[in-house]
Amino acid sequence: MKRLKLLSLVFLLACLSASAQNLVNNASFDTSATNPNSYAQICYPTGWNTPSGYCYVVPGHGSPDYYKTGGLGGAGTPVTFWATVSPHSGAGMAGFATYYPSYLNFREYVSTVLNTPLVPGTSYEVSFWLTNGITWLNGNATNNIGVAFTTSALTQPAAAYIAVTPQVEYPTVLWDTLWHQLTFTFTATDASQYMTIGNFRTDAATTIQTKKVVAYPTSSAAYYYIDDVVVKPATPLPLQLIQFSGSASDDKINLNWTTANEINTAYFEIQRSQDGVIFETIGYAEAAGYSTAQLNYFFEDEHPFTGNNLYRFKLVDQDNTYGYSKCISINFETEQQLTVFPNPANNDITIKTTESEAAVIKISDASGKIFENINTITNEGGVIHADISKYPPGIYFVTLISARTTISTTFIKSANR
Repeated sequence: MKRLKLLSLVFLLACLSASAQNLVNNASFDTSATNPNSYAQICYPTGWNTPSGYCYVVPGHGSPDYYKTGGLGGAGTPVTFWATVSPHSGAGMAGFATYYPSYLNFREYVSTVLNTPLVPGTSYEVSFWLTNGITWLNGNATNNIGVAFTTSALTQPAAAYIAVTPQVEYPTVLWDTLWHQLTFTFTATDASQYMTIGNFRTDAATTIQTKKVVAYPTSSAAYYYIDDVVVKPATPLPLQLIQFSGSASDDKINLNWTTANEINTAYFEIQRSQDGVIFETIGYAEAAGYSTAQLNYFFEDEHPFTGNNLYRFKLVDQDNTYGYSKCISINFETEQQLTVFPNPANNDITIKTTESEAAVIKISDASGKIFENINTITNEGGVIHADISKYPPGIYFVTLISARTTISTTFIKSANR
């Protein structure tokens, strides 16, 4: 079984979601008249194409790829042209580049026509799954993966970026060998029926990071596999949310919310995020089921993050449909400390922390290379020793990561005498 990570990007912190009909045909790229047998065959899966118009390799032009179980050569799965990866579901998936160093502003886009046009003023949820796979040729990653909805089909000059503003866009650099689900919400302003996915910004406006050193770095693209694309109307919560708020105390955050007119509600799933991207479930609260009265709910987060905490709840109905609340932000400060001495140091360092929970302590250099990765259970005033005698001289970062906080400090490794 593949391990999956769920990433939910909450566009403008409007955390809405629910079950509804998908407007995307052949959402998982499974249906095709014939199996792919080469690069750049994005027109093979039924309903899909690319704004460049090319369904074959043309140097210097954008031509996304199609992969399917039973495909020939690198167009099959799980061993593809660029990486080892199996579809998220079913037999098919597509792949596109958001950056390629050999050409300025090189882009590839996948596009389709929705079953029906969007309805102006209606909120929609857009989601899809992405992965870099276990790659051996493409070691770069970017941000700015966006989705543009338009009233007519976009066209792409050569392999250049398409200068339109997408309705939704992922602002964080994405890199992983696992499948990630990106989820956005937005409100339609026109009756768009064409959807295009890719990077709609220039290289200069894109964050490009090298995540893996590959054999041919000058041709190392930022390349993503995509599967299970969904566009559906977002359904509001089956209740009236009168208020949702919270406050920080000495060692926890207290959440409370008030509802009215609950219909068929089952339970609340309380979720927390540090960055508005990755949400984790931290607890549950039973809902009333049916009630016209105002009801007050309370929840305590006993292990909040140090700094900003984003909270929302997922309301699950008795028929297992669900929706999300708005998000609220609460800041939590702590007296936790992390110190390293001596500093500068030559042979050994002592790391002292006030963190009382199980933690990982990482020592890394300015390039991000990790020299130590210490799993430890610390106590108040806990002390950890590390031998740095073989480290090259320079500046090093000590980072402590626990379930509730991440704190860092630096030290200098002096030259051996």
